[in-house]
Amino acid sequence: MTTNTNSLADETSPYLLQHARNPVDWHAWKPAALNKAREMDKPILLSIGYAACHWCHVMEHESFEDPATAQIMNEHFICIKVDREERPDLDKIYQTAHQMLTGRPGGWPLNMFLMPDDHMPFFGGTYFPDKPRYGMPAFAELLERVASYYHNNRPELEQQNRSLVDAFSKISHSKQDGRHHDLDHAPVDKALQELRSSYDPVYGGFGAAPKFPHPTNLERCLRSSIDRDKDNKEITLAEIVHHTLSTMSGGGVNDQVNGGFYRYSVDEYWMIPHFEKMLYDNAQLIPLYVDAGIAFNDDALLATANRTCDWVMNEMQSPEGGYYSSLDADSEGEEGRYYVWTTDQLRTLLEQRQWQIAEMRYGLNGEANFEGRWHLHVRRSIADIAAVLNIDSDSVARVLDTVHDVLRQDRSGRVRPGLDDKILTSWN
Repeated sequence: MTTNTNSLADETSPYLLQHARNPVDWHAWKPAALNKAREMDKPILLSIGYAACHWCHVMEHESFEDPATAQIMNEHFICIKVDREERPDLDKIYQTAHQMLTGRPGGWPLNMFLMPDDHMPFFGGTYFPDKPRYGMPAFAELLERVASYYHNNRPELEQQNRSLVDAFSKISHSKQDGRHHDLDHAPVDKALQELRSSYDPVYGGFGAAPKFPHPTNLERCLRSSIDRDKDNKEITLAEIVHHTLSTMSGGGVNDQVNGGFYRYSVDEYWMIPHFEKMLYDNAQLIPLYVDAGIAFNDDALLATANRTCDWVMNEMQSPEGGYYSSLDADSEGEEGRYYVWTTDQLRTLLEQRQWQIAEMRYGLNGEANFEGRWHLHVRRSIADIAAVLNIDSDSVARVLDTVHDVLRQDRSGRVRPGLDDKILTSWN
């Protein structure tokens, strides 16, 4: 371990190494750290995240890099960092516990406070701000409160933990009750009914913002459409899949320049994404776009699959052949900076005809759509642009290819988002 680092400097995970120079005395989840908590009778502060996680970076900059906050953490807790991609088993356990304790879904960063002997969680949350906001106290104040409660209310915590153990036990037994269950279509029928009810007929996808691609739900709809769409007077499952994949493909959730899908859209339109790119999201979307392209005889969907494959091979493949885990949302301290342009930048980069067609294709007029810059999101079809300009569609497509080449070249000179170069067997 080098000077001015904590014990995470000896780890290989890019996420853990990001925290190696924090003033927090971080440890990896290992017997030595767990034993230290037991011996010192200090609760464990378990913080789970991953390298491309935007809010993980925010909390690190606000709290974990702050010497005063780190001093409180080191005084009252044994602090343990976990890369959820290395230890999905731990992440699943404590995400479930968080939901039980708070009644809310979890996420990352996940910050859980554990008993030192049996590692049962007694309090937790996701992102905590450095100052009181969003209806939450400052993280430093929260740390003091949790430490005080731990030392002054042990009987109540032990009772709570017994209840949590019982709840986990019931979940486990319900999955392994040993009884024979007849299989029928009821669960699939119920799932499809719920997907229909949450479908957005205007912009595609399920639910409201933030909107995730949910490739497994779309795959289920595609497969079920074969025998469930016959004589169906409602919107068909095939329509749900085709409309959603088409709007996602043209949306800002899909990188229009380099290919590759971002994590999710912060709006209902698929326009502005959370800019991290995950290998496993794209690994699920590629075969879905291929299957849908074949099923609907849609060349545009197949082209999206090909562009996504190009991105994976060009940007995510290691020299040995395996594929890296993720690209960060941030670069130079700003989310999305690598992917966006001002109007002036675009006008400077593009020739007049290129700008004319790009402006029509991506609606580059009025106020920019992302913090004073443009993130590309398809507004008009190639056929529509061709009709307005009285030229053929192939000519429009060729100009757009050139536009993308120019913008790709411009990006190549920028500071790239951080790369998590872990190669995970399951994601590969």
